[in-house]
Amino acid sequence: MAGYGVKGYFIVQDIVQLNAVYGKDNGLMANCHVRIAYAPNTIETARVLSAMTGKTTVVEERTSLSGARSSLRNASVSVSETARSLLTEDECMRLPAPKKDASGKVIEAGDMLIFNAGRAPIYGRQILYFLDPVFSQRAKIPAPARSDSLYREAPSVSETSSAANAKGYESYLARV
Repeated sequence: MAGYGVKGYFIVQDIVQLNAVYGKDNGLMANCHVRIAYAPNTIETARVLSAMTGKTTVVEERTSLSGARSSLRNASVSVSETARSLLTEDECMRLPAPKKDASGKVIEAGDMLIFNAGRAPIYGRQILYFLDPVFSQRAKIPAPARSDSLYREAPSVSETSSAANAKGYESYLARV
């Protein structure tokens, strides 16, 4: 899609759904620059999110004492380092969801994970644009009638037909 100047916004509920449609070895997630995730409902998705967040090193210090009961004179301290997921599978599944009122309207943002290519993962909160005055105003801006493009505009169908028929294929290519 990048070669064609197209940007996509894919929304899937979980990894199982993505794999069911595009196959297990699809390149869709690998080609996404930004990935946003909320609390998953399946352990498969939680495993992928946990692996995507990476690992950290946990340093654990242990002290042991030895000697007679009345005087513990010998103490030894050992330090060990172990790897731990930044976010385990069960922690992923327990990400706080948005809070809703009795009618089902969202009144408080939930948590989310943001994965931006080449950057550390971000643990954040959803933006509730409809509760924020600045974002609410931005959401009301109408879409432009015509967008900017880095690419040459394609000729209309009528231009294509008349140019190809009237002047020959070579002159048509010169115009495009």
